[in-house]
Amino acid sequence: MINTHDDLQDRMTINTEKIIREIINNITFQHNKLKKEGALIGLSGGIDSAEVTALCVKALGNEKVKVLLLPDSESDRIHLRDARDFARQLKIKWEIIDITPLLRDFNIKKYGFFSSFSLLNKLKSVLYKKAHNYYQERSGETPFISQLKGLEGKPYHSYIRKGQAILNLKHRLRMVLLYYYAEQENKMVIGCTNKTEKQIGLYVKYGCDHLADLIPIIELYKTQIYQLASHLEIPVRIIQKQPSPDLLPGLDDKTMLGISYEEIDLVLMARENNLSPEKISKITGIKIDTVNSIIGLTNAAKSINVNL
Repeated sequence: MINTHDDLQDRMTINTEKIIREIINNITFQHNKLKKEGALIGLSGGIDSAEVTALCVKALGNEKVKVLLLPDSESDRIHLRDARDFARQLKIKWEIIDITPLLRDFNIKKYGFFSSFSLLNKLKSVLYKKAHNYYQERSGETPFISQLKGLEGKPYHSYIRKGQAILNLKHRLRMVLLYYYAEQENKMVIGCTNKTEKQIGLYVKYGCDHLADLIPIIELYKTQIYQLASHLEIPVRIIQKQPSPDLLPGLDDKTMLGISYEEIDLVLMARENNLSPEKISKITGIKIDTVNSIIGLTNAAKSINVNL
């Protein structure tokens, strides 16, 4: 029974060695069941894809694991560097495919010739943050939450709709590339979505974080992912980085959500154990409005949870 904040934290604590062993066994089972010759992962430079890659190496061996690094001109070069360095650390095959030319094929103006200049990304980072904050002040919620709950009747919805279509396109192009390369090499595509992202809808429908042959960490909350990190020798710089979808310069997960993962996961775990919003607020100290906002996200996310 959960009556205190400590009770919730205890439920969130996992047996890391047991979980790692179970995931490795699951990867091996699915690999053999599909009669594949390896695994292919989109390695972003973030903690989720890093852990999934490390788990695949433990399950299949480094000679059977390959990663694709799929940046575009707006991607943060730090994430690309971290992904490349981690692939080298694991001694696995890796390949960089810049998806900017594919985005240009859709006649998206901001991916023109000058889009590759780093100075432009710094300027975009400032502008995107200002636009994001302005919208949040006007509407009372972040653009991500607005589009998840539905844009009808909301301010500036045409701008958000068009922008979201471009961001989603990035993930869908990456999914297509992963399957294109995986099928050529008879590898299974491994997804990197965690339980928190699934529950609150923080993924792109039919994108590289939605469609895969196996999603090994789908039953682990984001804060539980961090519990596995030291056991999988994830570099400190990846662990300590602010989680980010790396879709727009300057916008990380916390900015997009307006809530920390620590708060989100506590609420999700409490709801999993049938606690009321009022009791969750009381034992966690999280404001009732924030609790209800997180619950609202999970309700909105149910409509897009297709095959995940």
